[in-house]
Amino acid sequence: MPLYNIGRLLEKNNLSVSRRYDSTTEDIARLLANGNQLIAVIDNTQLLHDVAEDTTQPNHAVAISSISIESDEITLFNPYTEEELTTYPLSSFVKAWAQSNHYLVVVNTTDRFVYEPYPIRLDDVQLDDGLAELQEAIAENAHEIWAKARTDQGWTYGPERNDQKKETPDMVPYCNLPESEKLYDREMAMQTLKLVKKLGFEIRKKQP
Repeated sequence: MPLYNIGRLLEKNNLSVSRRYDSTTEDIARLLANGNQLIAVIDNTQLLHDVAEDTTQPNHAVAISSISIESDEITLFNPYTEEELTTYPLSSFVKAWAQSNHYLVVVNTTDRFVYEPYPIRLDDVQLDDGLAELQEAIAENAHEIWAKARTDQGWTYGPERNDQKKETPDMVPYCNLPESEKLYDREMAMQTLKLVKKLGFEIRKKQP
């Protein structure tokens, strides 16, 4: 099951769910203290048997009950075991958790919930030079999609934005946009391409 599908059933039951990569044990402690429920994705084989890292992959979801960084312990509901709750060395959990890039599903079950935007860290992803053309195409098409939606809603061009009249200066071809607007679209396109690569997908141009 793709990582991003974990928690979908909870969403269908009207629970607020967010997902994050690159989480830390400190994040776990803080989120639990705030009353959230947490699901981590791990390599269960590595958690139970401490096998070599190069033979592992994320294959199992566990619910986190409690964590103690000081005593190097974490208590999980692990469906693989017959016990209701099992305590593991925190260091073993972290090693198994690393196989999913420290993927964590945060489930809000309290009225104290404070949303924390947590975009996937992409500064370690390098794009090939050949993707520059694709980046520009995505940026321009994103503007076309936006403009078509606004047109369908009755918006037209106007020298200044006027919500009452449904006028906006951005209702122009992409090439006529201010450079600041183009940079925004290009940045969104680049971040999308990086995300695709970060999640393990490849983008290859079909040969003629």
